[in-house]
Amino acid sequence: MESGHEATGPRRRGRSGETRARLREVCLAIVRSDGQSALSVHRVAQEAGISPPGFYNHFKNTEQLLAESLEPLLLELARRQSIGDALKRLNISSSLPGPQLGREVLDGMLSVFLEQPRIAELYLRYRADPTMIGGAVTRVAEQVRDETIDTIWTYTKRTGVQPRGYPRVAIFGEHLLALYYGAAEML
Repeated sequence: MESGHEATGPRRRGRSGETRARLREVCLAIVRSDGQSALSVHRVAQEAGISPPGFYNHFKNTEQLLAESLEPLLLELARRQSIGDALKRLNISSSLPGPQLGREVLDGMLSVFLEQPRIAELYLRYRADPTMIGGAVTRVAEQVRDETIDTIWTYTKRTGVQPRGYPRVAIFGEHLLALYYGAAEML
């Protein structure tokens, strides 16, 4: 009897994993098309092809589903909007061209948000609120901040610019992100 249970267990988990993945896909599709307010257990379950009570076999509520669905997407967006990625795209290794760099970096970062405006809206709304969506957005926003500051520090040292210390670079990074988020919110 035990071996029968073991034989069906992985298969059951496999289907469960497929259903969870489908629920995450449906969740993101709804948010992208109609926004977070359109997200409901009934709609997600219906579009995923399961019963609404079946939804609760996989997630306790839509917030948990949204957190699990958003975090990987936000991490990918964070990677693509990072200043380090922008510098690599521009192939800048030994000098910082000042205003041109700022414009190029900002354009590259904003283009990521323009691709997925509903996701960007959630990111901008919840980036500083660890109580929302399971803290997923806050974790990603903190990663973006830390990576931005570390990249600025690395590039200033590499170019021979002698910053007066890491706190000044951190403040500059925070200002750069504030400008970036302000510009993104205006879009």
